[in-house]
Amino acid sequence: MGKFSDKLGKRKSTPRSTAATQDEVRDAVRSLLRRPDGRLALRLVEAIGERVDATAREAPGSSRWACAAGCNFCCHIPVVATPPELVRLARAVDAHPDAARLRARILANAERVDELEEEQLFASRLPCALLDEHGRCSVYAARPLACRAHVSFSREPCEAAHLDDARTDAGFDGDPFMQQVRTDADTHLATCLITAGLDGMGYELHDGLARALELDPRRWAEPEAFVACRTLSDRVAFDAELRVAIADES
Repeated sequence: MGKFSDKLGKRKSTPRSTAATQDEVRDAVRSLLRRPDGRLALRLVEAIGERVDATAREAPGSSRWACAAGCNFCCHIPVVATPPELVRLARAVDAHPDAARLRARILANAERVDELEEEQLFASRLPCALLDEHGRCSVYAARPLACRAHVSFSREPCEAAHLDDARTDAGFDGDPFMQQVRTDADTHLATCLITAGLDGMGYELHDGLARALELDPRRWAEPEAFVACRTLSDRVAFDAELRVAIADES
């Protein structure tokens, strides 16, 4: 995929406004729909991610967020990501100085995920394989959309949910503004991928990332590349509803 993909996860850009990033998203969508391919799907993921980050910086309630580096209770709950998000993460893992350790942890977690039923997976509080020794994300710049928009006004409910075996996150003091941003971003990305004839399903992070790390870079965007990977029931329902909505509008 050339020089562009070599830079994924390593680029350090100057923060931009929501207006500027929205223009980038719009251009990326147009390009992908004109020529559906993996390179342009990766460009779209990067643009939407930067759009979410810009929106977070300007969010009305951001000064009250309790989230901070090393507070990682939310990094122990299942996350799903689309194929281009997973490929972008895989590139960042391969570029990391401690890539061998990260790969080993990803594969170990993927094996563990395959052993668990969905309720068991939520109850397991499996720590994300991408956390470093300080409890911070090793590939923060390439993190998926699900992680970018997950913020809380209070640490205590997150800790309480982490210590509870129940799946429910009732009591989570999330910012409703950012929850809507996440829903909008997920919907926008999946809609564009599906409309372009690409895979818009969200796959469990570790299982999908293990697959992304082994794929031929020229073949990851093929429709069947990730279909054997684990997903979650909520995401399957989301995908089905989205496909119906797209069909109704076409």
